[in-house]
Amino acid sequence: MAVSAYLKNLREEIHPQGTIYERGEFYVNGKFWEVGIVEVGAGNTGAALEAERAIAYFNPHIILFIGVAGGIKDVKLGDVVAATKVYGYESGKAKRSFEPRPDVGLSTYSMIQRARAEARKLDWLQRLKSSPTSPPQVLVAPIAAGEKVIASSQSSIRKFLQGNYGDAVAVEMEGRGLLQAAHANQQVLALIIRGISDLIDDKSETDTAGFREIAAQNASAFAFQILAKLQGNELSDTTYSNNNEHHDLEVLVQKLRSRLYDDIQSLHGTMPLWGVDHWVPLVELFVDINILEELSSSRRSELDDLWQDFSHNPGYRSLDRIGLGSKREQVSGLEVLTKNTNLMVVGKPGSGKTTYLQQVVTECNEGNIQAHRIPVLIKLREFVKDGRKFAYSLKRYLEQYWRLSDAETQLLLEQGRALVLLDGLDEVTGKDGNKIDQEIKQFARTYPQVQIIVTCRTQSFTGEMNWKSLRFQFVEVDNFNELQVRKFAEHWFKTVIGDESLGLAKGQEFLRLLFLEENKPIRELAITPILLSLTCAVFHQKGKFYSKRSKLYEEGLELLLENWDKSREIERDEIYRDLSVERKLELLSHLAVKKFEQEQYVLFEQEEIEGYIAELLGIGLRDSRAVLKAIEAQHGLLIERSQKVWSFSHLTFQEYLVALNFQKYFIALDFFYKDKQEVRFIRLLYQRKWGQVIILFFEQLLDIDFFSLALLVLKFRIDQSVALQEKLQDILSWAYQKSSNTSSCYSITTLRCFYISLIAIINTIDELEPPWIPDFLMKDFDDLLSKLDNNISLDVYHYASNGLFLGNLHGSLEGETALDRDLCHARAHASLLGRTVRLDEVRYAAEKKEWMLHYNEEEFEFDPSISDESFYEIAESLDRAMVFCEDNNWEELGLELVKLYNQIPQSPYGKEYQQWCKDDSEAWAEQLRKVAIQYRNIDYQWQLTEQDWRVLYAYIYANRLLMDCLEGNAENITKEMKLLILETLLIPYSELKAITGAATEI
Repeated sequence: MAVSAYLKNLREEIHPQGTIYERGEFYVNGKFWEVGIVEVGAGNTGAALEAERAIAYFNPHIILFIGVAGGIKDVKLGDVVAATKVYGYESGKAKRSFEPRPDVGLSTYSMIQRARAEARKLDWLQRLKSSPTSPPQVLVAPIAAGEKVIASSQSSIRKFLQGNYGDAVAVEMEGRGLLQAAHANQQVLALIIRGISDLIDDKSETDTAGFREIAAQNASAFAFQILAKLQGNELSDTTYSNNNEHHDLEVLVQKLRSRLYDDIQSLHGTMPLWGVDHWVPLVELFVDINILEELSSSRRSELDDLWQDFSHNPGYRSLDRIGLGSKREQVSGLEVLTKNTNLMVVGKPGSGKTTYLQQVVTECNEGNIQAHRIPVLIKLREFVKDGRKFAYSLKRYLEQYWRLSDAETQLLLEQGRALVLLDGLDEVTGKDGNKIDQEIKQFARTYPQVQIIVTCRTQSFTGEMNWKSLRFQFVEVDNFNELQVRKFAEHWFKTVIGDESLGLAKGQEFLRLLFLEENKPIRELAITPILLSLTCAVFHQKGKFYSKRSKLYEEGLELLLENWDKSREIERDEIYRDLSVERKLELLSHLAVKKFEQEQYVLFEQEEIEGYIAELLGIGLRDSRAVLKAIEAQHGLLIERSQKVWSFSHLTFQEYLVALNFQKYFIALDFFYKDKQEVRFIRLLYQRKWGQVIILFFEQLLDIDFFSLALLVLKFRIDQSVALQEKLQDILSWAYQKSSNTSSCYSITTLRCFYISLIAIINTIDELEPPWIPDFLMKDFDDLLSKLDNNISLDVYHYASNGLFLGNLHGSLEGETALDRDLCHARAHASLLGRTVRLDEVRYAAEKKEWMLHYNEEEFEFDPSISDESFYEIAESLDRAMVFCEDNNWEELGLELVKLYNQIPQSPYGKEYQQWCKDDSEAWAEQLRKVAIQYRNIDYQWQLTEQDWRVLYAYIYANRLLMDCLEGNAENITKEMKLLILETLLIPYSELKAITGAATEI
């Protein structure tokens, strides 16, 4: 290898996991470097994994990635590129066309500065074995990295790079992965150094000519020149000053890992299995989950995932795309850990979040991942009580758990030697929940080197806390794909039956029937571990499937309540054992409702739950305790989370059981009486925790007339609840008029939803500094819009550089809706440019002031936030609008747009564009706004207060919930009633009263 030629005393070392390293010594100028070498294959993922493993193994001061790359501009064969940054060019959003979302990794600042200093000299050439006839140059510049070999300068990828990453001078396949690992280990300096081995075309010819070896030698020579010239003060901020202290730290980590090993395996190495009465080893059943590295902006509600209208879009989604819409990046659950950022893992009920953390903690415990860290898994529902004596201090809790001194615990945390896994953020609520939430964020601020992973149910995470500022990346547990379904089912039947050959045969029969066309509904249901487990259990006992989620829960619960009772004998359970299945369901439903009505709706104190049992069954507290223990022992629907703290085994079952009681006790009071119970129902409607309960309740209404009437009353109650909200009624009146006067292929109802969503997006952007639209704010808008017509969408994304730009909203819109979108889109971008300049001026002054404290003014560099992307968005949006006007003979509007178009600069380069952004962009935006209002009645400044926004978001959420209920039981509603609900959706209350007349007085 080109690298090993510079080293003495080379010897081989083998990592415990099998990676083979070479270790050698580099002596220069009286200094000594110990150098470890590892060769990685192609691909960013492999590079990240090997880099992470090497960092954990060697604990280095510096990590250099030395290799070859293809030149794409400003370089010749044999030149060397030291990368300032690496673009992960395959990150983006796949719509009709691929929309890039740059994923950028940065080399360490001091290493970039050293590379620039050495690149200005020719000293490094003396390290080459022979003097080249044409001396290679060194460029310190950006490069791009992906997963594909680019073999032609005419390829689509080459053109894509040229159009979107125009400053990248070379392309390769590993650098982004290495920088991900380095970013997670910020004590390590990192730099990518590449020799140019080809210029994309004619790779085989350049390889034959020996340029691959030449490029590797040149890159190695420059790398060792950097090592030779590094000064001590360039390392002082990132290395330990005392090797003995470092050695002591390693001893402490390994000693603690060894002491905790058995406890971790015992606590987290097994998992419960529906259909058997014992826990099974994690390795026997666990199927590696997939993680979506981007939260779904178009994800439908849980009910919509589980229960689809199968007559529409047949074959549109295969099993591995259920509920996800357009394809997004999917990675292994363990692979996502290599980035070493904090993770907020969200997912649907039963999606495998807890089991995922169990896998992470046991894999770390075995030394397969993060072997330099001490893993700890804390179930937050238990921490509510266990952490109370520590005032919910995670540090004090860990100190007690690890049995270490305060100083030792502080050292481990400061050096990032802990992997802290926190399960179930959604399961802690109320005052204790707020304290725990704040403690997690404070812990992340205090110990930024510690990696933290938190799980939370998707619908329970509101996004109101600024987790992203604490290095939390949001990822989503994906649904099972077909391969995972098959693997899980085979494991399940082999484990339950206990005979591998018989279990495999039964599992294969299950899968054969599952993938028949007539079982498509249940196939699309069984996409999470819990629902697939229940499906397996019901099939094992009943020999058939059910398509409705409520029916599956019904059968699953009856299976657990009846069959388990018969097969188990528990002391002192005579009262519970003698209850009928119906009475047991009534009891469980009673418990579910009692807790669900409270602010903290998950955890029971033992005395509390015993009181509820005694209340319903009319027994004493001692007998109620025996019943409680019997429920836990016989089927595990209620479990003791910690000492005298109980909950349902899964929140999904609690919601189903609440829905059973909801039907019995709420419908008569809240739907048909105008008293305080009506207010109560409206209050529940707007609390998101009741959403799934309401959906399940409506799903179970089988009488067509009753379901239709109940749904209509629900709709009217929503509209009545906002009748006095003046600003919302103004918006609804405008949308009603606007949609009625717009020519479009979409329905009037869809247009109303589209225009309300559009103004919400635009006004949100206009009011935020800097504009950053959280996904959760727009999710209900997008969900409701897609339910009305899945061919129309409004998407927002932000460029990775600074988050200041409104993304491409082009989608599939056409006609007048596309025109309105383009006018708002162009105006919003122009408004943003002026605000961006002002923010840049503030940032420039602050950064320069900080720079001058340490460095020379001549070397100061500032990266402005203004991007050419905004210019192109403005120009392209106006161009489309002008084309529409020309095609449709809209001369007056067309002339106004031409005038505005002629006022913008010709290109986003040069001082003219910078000056326009600073002085004229906002005034230009206001001119465009006036034109849009005059000719299209759109882009008003609504000036919504915080209360107005809350009302709007709640109203859209309620209507999205209404559509969920309609879709979930679509076969049980009359066509006339469905049409009435759709035609009166999102209209002002005055119009609703005029259309429906006396119907609103039900």
